[in-house]
Amino acid sequence: MPPRPNPLIAQLADELEPVRPLQMRHGLALVAVATVLTIAVIALWQGLWSGPTDGQATAIFFIANGLIALVGLASARAVVRMAAPRVASGRMGCAGCWRRLRSCPSPPCCWRRWRGQSADTTTRRMG
Repeated sequence: MPPRPNPLIAQLADELEPVRPLQMRHGLALVAVATVLTIAVIALWQGLWSGPTDGQATAIFFIANGLIALVGLASARAVVRMAAPRVASGRMGCAGCWRRLRSCPSPPCCWRRWRGQSADTTTRRMG
């Protein structure tokens, strides 16, 4: 049974216009500007905590905020990357991940290779 055309989808598709894709550096610049503006508004409204400069912050403060910053950066990069879709651009995607994982026979082998030791001796010891 052939699919029937949906008039609502056809109507929505008629209004589409091509747009210029967002480049990574422009998208990340927009995210940085939004972040700075947000911090400035919060600083004017509530004020910033002076604990890190006064020595009141503990190590867990820096670890937690560092991890939150890393998650924020990764999220911003993912959002900007999704804003510029790449159709048939030749990127390997998940196939490249699997290829890299298959090239390593075992995690200890990869760790030794990373530290500069031979992978053959690890495989012989483990096998």
